[in-house]
Amino acid sequence: MKAINSNIWKRILFLALGFTALASCSEDAMDRVNEDNDHTTSAPAKYVLADAITSTAFNNIGGDLNTYFSVYTEHTVGVDNQLYNAEIRNGEPSVASTFNNIWSNLYSTLRDARIVVLKGSDEVAANYTTKGIGEVLVAINSALITDAFGNTPYSQAALPELENGRPKYMNPDVDTQEAIYQAIMKSLDDAIVDLPKGDKKDKVGSYDFIYKGDGAKWLKLAYGLKARYTMRLLARSKNREADLQKVLEYVDKSFKSIDDQAAYAIYDANNLNPLFGFQWSRDGLAASKSYSDKLIERKDPRLRRFFCIGQDHLPKGATSKSRAPTIPPSSWLRTAPPPRSSITTTRPSSSTLRSAPRC
Repeated sequence: MKAINSNIWKRILFLALGFTALASCSEDAMDRVNEDNDHTTSAPAKYVLADAITSTAFNNIGGDLNTYFSVYTEHTVGVDNQLYNAEIRNGEPSVASTFNNIWSNLYSTLRDARIVVLKGSDEVAANYTTKGIGEVLVAINSALITDAFGNTPYSQAALPELENGRPKYMNPDVDTQEAIYQAIMKSLDDAIVDLPKGDKKDKVGSYDFIYKGDGAKWLKLAYGLKARYTMRLLARSKNREADLQKVLEYVDKSFKSIDDQAAYAIYDANNLNPLFGFQWSRDGLAASKSYSDKLIERKDPRLRRFFCIGQDHLPKGATSKSRAPTIPPSSWLRTAPPPRSSITTTRPSSSTLRSAPRC
């Protein structure tokens, strides 16, 4: 009887172990079913770089910061929809939706640029120029973020690697603007070291939409940005004279002509410059009276670069390209249209929007 009971318990135990193994196998199989085997989870640095460059130029430099800030600084005046609301401070900029799109775009681009830096740090691949380009893009997008939002998540935000498919910090700490600018300068210093070293494997080439992988030109941009950001920090400088001397040194190593500028020049009739496209579709900006009055008062030659004469105020038979009147009343002016073909990747002044193509 004991032998029979023993055999029964052995069989029960055997079946239990079998069901446990079966359940475990079934769970593993279901995990594999949910895996996406048709799309890569990693891409070469040059592919990520192409997207980061495009996002920096199109979404971030060509995005909402330009249009809203040009209204707030009175370089232009908002005359339609959300820009009119910004003009009269009706909800804008205090509502959360004002900068929602650009906030997401900036951090997404910063993460991509950091991915490029991480991939370029692989000593085997030794893609130092690609890494250096990524470091320049990190600096540009970081400056856009902190210039717009001041103290903001940074060191724990937009990190290049995930943990278990999620960001490491779901509630990242807020960094001071001072700390962010220190990180920006370090990124540029790192880029200045990396850019001249070249790429040993899988060179970026045509995936660099700005300089086609020319590290020397990116190096000039890095020095130009160091000059710009050093100037921007002069009010906090502990030694203004020394920092001003540094600015001159950085400028001397930067651009020598307009041919060196960081121009994202791949726009065409079907792929519009975003600043042109925004105004073309919405016509939401007009000439700022306070700004144009200052240009007229000073007989500033940039007046006709920034503004054109509205069609309703032209002499009979004249066009907006006519010379007369040379210095018109500010009430006659409209913002002039930007070129469709290019936009610099260094942040343009909002006064250069020139965005009323119906002049």
